[in-house]
Amino acid sequence: MFTKPFALPGLPRVTRPELAGLETDKRKQVMNTQNNNSANTAPVQTFRDGAISVRVWKREHKNAETGNTSIFYSIDMKRGYKQGDIWKNTSSINGKDALRVANLFTQANDWIVQQQQSSPAQGGQ
Repeated sequence: MFTKPFALPGLPRVTRPELAGLETDKRKQVMNTQNNNSANTAPVQTFRDGAISVRVWKREHKNAETGNTSIFYSIDMKRGYKQGDIWKNTSSINGKDALRVANLFTQANDWIVQQQQSSPAQGGQ
């Protein structure tokens, strides 16, 4: 089966095997459902150190062929800052914050490992 790959400059090409063989309209429907499901969820865990937060997101993926559902986790980081009277967020950090961010990512990773050990059926990170 052929899936149309996409690529970002400097990164390898990626395919969406779960969309292989689906007509264009059906592909859009599947992708929109996946996007809507993930957009309506909250992080399952948040780790903070001052204005820096690392969030853990639980994701589920249903294999279209087998019907099996896999669970995996993703992590993001943001740093809050104030510009005038408005609070904003960025994913950029200062060099002095690198160790703090590393510690938060370590905490998040430890939490994910603990979740996966308590439920061996869950997928990778």
